[in-house]
Amino acid sequence: MNILVCHPESEVREMISFSLESQVGATVSQCSNFQEAVEFFLSDTIIDLVLTYQTAETDKLFKYLLSTNANIPLIVLGDNKQSMNVYPDIKVLAQFQTSDVPEKLIPLVKNHFKELKNTNDNQEFCRISTALLVRVVPLRGDIYVRLSNVKYVKLFRAGAQFTTEDLERFLHQKKVSFLYIKKQESQEFVHKFNTDLTTMIENATPGDPSLLSAVTEVQDLIQELSSRLGFTEEVQEMARSNVKLAIKTIGASPKLTRALSSSQMKSKNYISSHSVLLANISCSIAAQMKWPSDTTFQKLVLASFFHDFVFQDPTHAQISNLKKLNELKSSLSTEQYNFIKSHSIKCAEILKGLKEIPSDVDTIVLQHHERPDGTGFPNSLKAHQIAPLAAVFIVAHDIFDASIEAKGQFDLKEFLKKSEKAYQGLNFKKIWKTLMDSENDKSKPEEESAA
Repeated sequence: MNILVCHPESEVREMISFSLESQVGATVSQCSNFQEAVEFFLSDTIIDLVLTYQTAETDKLFKYLLSTNANIPLIVLGDNKQSMNVYPDIKVLAQFQTSDVPEKLIPLVKNHFKELKNTNDNQEFCRISTALLVRVVPLRGDIYVRLSNVKYVKLFRAGAQFTTEDLERFLHQKKVSFLYIKKQESQEFVHKFNTDLTTMIENATPGDPSLLSAVTEVQDLIQELSSRLGFTEEVQEMARSNVKLAIKTIGASPKLTRALSSSQMKSKNYISSHSVLLANISCSIAAQMKWPSDTTFQKLVLASFFHDFVFQDPTHAQISNLKKLNELKSSLSTEQYNFIKSHSIKCAEILKGLKEIPSDVDTIVLQHHERPDGTGFPNSLKAHQIAPLAAVFIVAHDIFDASIEAKGQFDLKEFLKKSEKAYQGLNFKKIWKTLMDSENDKSKPEEESAA
């Protein structure tokens, strides 16, 4: 569930956001005023619920939502219920004081969780990153901008050519990160973009970290096209090309410190962002393990890009262990619970259908939620049953999760100290020791290291 909290006071926003994230498992975004809210809507993130404070600007927000046909429910903090009657078409779930938030908010959201899940995702359109779309125009189809979950407006007619001024105006000034084309007109774009992606790979400089954003945007596009068009041969070609671009971006000798320093979301799409960053971290660990071959990197990048490929809801992709899944079980349908628990099986099956990939990549994906002590899923494997590269991937995933949770204050050595008991079993212990030895070497005085 994606929730937008709009409140002028940062402390109140943080309090509400923490409650929703920790107790409901929601993905929460924040803004302080009407203008920031509009910019957020234009940024293209699907919103399931808006929680707003009642001010003079609330009327502007209501009028905007009505004008764009955005069928998004609201919770309003404030007591002026008379003004709410002016907008009978706005769906207000509740209205109460900020002081009542701890008592009333969480039960209300939990009770409405299933019906709040927005189903207004228009299957007629394909979402394309503005920065990627500009690379292949003109197109024979029209290009649209989305004003709400249900309203799309034609922005460029068929055959229009973007200029650098257009890109500056929409991408940077108006913060329109995505534009849309009709699904039935998408084949031309896919064909043109595959050609452009080949050129991008040829011109890429090995080890160039600036390409990380491009790899993330392409992975986001692959997820979108697969959900709209199916995993067609041309979309598969795009996926294979993006793996090549990612490997070139990672370089022959990736450093874990550099991978961790870049472990911040490059896209509002959690699934594609964390997949690309996980590829960098897992390859960096493999390099420290003295396994820096092209084949090893290819396996880990493929596993990273496909391990959560079947998910549409980013909150489901953030459930990394069985304990967290069971904690959220009451807010999930039986179908959702079973889908999350078996998603690694489904993703492994997709990989088996791909051409020209190493045969054991599906094993890494299948085992990526297993744990050394046997408490993982879907098969409760223990350390000795988990493949060596799957162990690398699992440790990389743990490091990624911990680094994101630390919000820029991640200390790898401290993480390893706390995790020593968790990484029992030959493969896991070897990975742990290699990483810890590397961290200890960094702590040695220069004279001792030289000796």
